[in-house]
Amino acid sequence: MKKWTGKCFVLYDGRAKSGDTDDASVLITAHSEQEARKDGREWSGYDAIWYEYDVVKGVATNEKARWDIKVPA
Repeated sequence: MKKWTGKCFVLYDGRAKSGDTDDASVLITAHSEQEARKDGREWSGYDAIWYEYDVVKGVATNEKARWDIKVPA
């Protein structure tokens, strides 16, 4: 089975704002920045933050907080 490679965006609850995603809950995922911006509207009013990952053969690497992708208040 071929493993997926590309970008992945994960919306975590506010506990991930400290930079530690281990104890945060995953709220939703997206496969593009455009999808993240659109789907993040569903979580309006939640304390949350998007993270971006590079996925190579099914393994997520290069975790990066995306403060610029806002979840509407």
